[in-house]
Amino acid sequence: MDQLKFYDTEHKNFYDEHTKGEKLDSYNKSLIYLLGLTNEIRNHFNKLYNEKTRQIEFTGTTEGWQTGSSLAITKLAFNLFNGYSGLEDKESRFYTVENIFCYTEYAPYFYEGIKLRFNIQDHKSIEQQQIDDFIKAEESKLQN
Repeated sequence: MDQLKFYDTEHKNFYDEHTKGEKLDSYNKSLIYLLGLTNEIRNHFNKLYNEKTRQIEFTGTTEGWQTGSSLAITKLAFNLFNGYSGLEDKESRFYTVENIFCYTEYAPYFYEGIKLRFNIQDHKSIEQQQIDDFIKAEESKLQN
């Protein structure tokens, strides 16, 4: 997996803490990554995910602390974890890309969560890889 991008230091620390030493699949890694995105969600992580049973807690989606953005993050995390898209058909429209990615501040991190879940690698163009290799070689020459 390419280097993960984190929203802030707390996000990175949260992810590292909850994945360190654990054999987690891509479903769990993506869920933990996304649920660690904001302080608000991190503070209520145990109301959304049971680390012992490795199951999501649906009741956390209806609690008063949830905001529009935290709920969008939670919905994406749950959907990537097990395909969850609401308890009723009328709820499923709130799990669409349009309704989740409208929180553009978090969109790059949503994509990171998707990449984690599906093991997607970013690929550099051949030209960019050649440039990177050239720069590394020149830096190595300067150090010697």
